[in-house]
Amino acid sequence: MPMSSAQFSPLERNPATGELFLRLPSPHSTIILTPPRPSDAAAIAVIVNDPAVHPWLGRPNDIFTLEEAQALVSEYTRASSAVIYALEESTALEGTITSATPSVQCEQLVPVADCPVRSIRELQADGTDVYIGNIAFKRCNWHEVQSPERDQLIAANNARPTGDPEIVWQVSDFLAPTHHRRGLMTVILATVLKQWAISRMRVHHLHVSVFTGNTGSVRVFEKNGFVLSGTVEHCIEIRGEMRSLHVLDWKHVE
Repeated sequence: MPMSSAQFSPLERNPATGELFLRLPSPHSTIILTPPRPSDAAAIAVIVNDPAVHPWLGRPNDIFTLEEAQALVSEYTRASSAVIYALEESTALEGTITSATPSVQCEQLVPVADCPVRSIRELQADGTDVYIGNIAFKRCNWHEVQSPERDQLIAANNARPTGDPEIVWQVSDFLAPTHHRRGLMTVILATVLKQWAISRMRVHHLHVSVFTGNTGSVRVFEKNGFVLSGTVEHCIEIRGEMRSLHVLDWKHVE
């Protein structure tokens, strides 16, 4: 399907493969985000099991298996495909609507429930790319809150329709250790937030939790305007250990 439609903006399409992608701005233009691919599973397993990554993800097991990675890619693919389908459907209807002004056209952009490009890749000189991480926006799970209050928050949040600015969102991400300490995740989060999440998902409130000790992630969020609202001690059990969480919030200012 042609990419001229505003419904797909700001995504581009690879002319050779037809795959959608979002490119980071210069000087990081060799980094792109695409939909997940089945081949991502092996790379995900390697990254998630790395000791520089695994302690900060809250995975329940000591080893993240290839089978678990494959299931995760399937989950990612379903979410991405649903958004792409919604965008294609809205584009098919576009021809029946006449927009008098650009502002009217902007209002007609259909809100979507997710970002279809979440797999982070680095382009190589030979035209191939290498999987280096993932970023996802999800409805908030309030990991630092205990049930039944947590269950009530999640149920109320999940009941809100797609595009409702009152939805509270969270961000989950990971990056290959080979690409740590380059400022990449700060730029990736800023790009997806500003170019997609705000305009296409109507994200107005992000609420994230980060394990204490993960100063790098806290820095990434703070550089993107998140404010540390507190630290909740020993609030979540991970692999038999009670862990503490920093809690940060971001709100969109019109």
